[in-house]
Amino acid sequence: MENSENNNRVTTVERPGFLTFLCILTFISSGMGSISAFFMGISQDQLKQSFNEIMAILIKINPKVDETMKTELMNMFQAGWTYFLPTLLFSAGSVAGAVLMWNMKKTGFHVYALSNLGLLFVPILALGVQVNLANIIPTLCFIGMYGVYLKDMK
Repeated sequence: MENSENNNRVTTVERPGFLTFLCILTFISSGMGSISAFFMGISQDQLKQSFNEIMAILIKINPKVDETMKTELMNMFQAGWTYFLPTLLFSAGSVAGAVLMWNMKKTGFHVYALSNLGLLFVPILALGVQVNLANIIPTLCFIGMYGVYLKDMK
């Protein structure tokens, strides 16, 4: 909710309920993304070792464990801060954008959209993985749903 004075008149801009819901979802998902990118970055050596031990156990149990998954996760650990730092920054940008939209600021939409589009390219650039529709579709849907409320923001 935002209050502004205009010639001794106070107007109140109400945040639509669905926008509130979208912001809360973003606080949760992007907040967790920021936290996990930070902690994975600072503990990547320990995680790499644990991951190798877990994969060795899984392969003993089921020799058909997906090698693609193992390769992609190892690439992420090997990329290190080249992957984790942009992920952390773009995730934090997503949270910042949601905070601004929570306060009905149009700038928040642009910060959110750019941050989430940036998040789509981090794995492609840092890990060399291919474009993943499973990530693109929800990202574009959320940007579109936030975009519906641009006219209500200042």
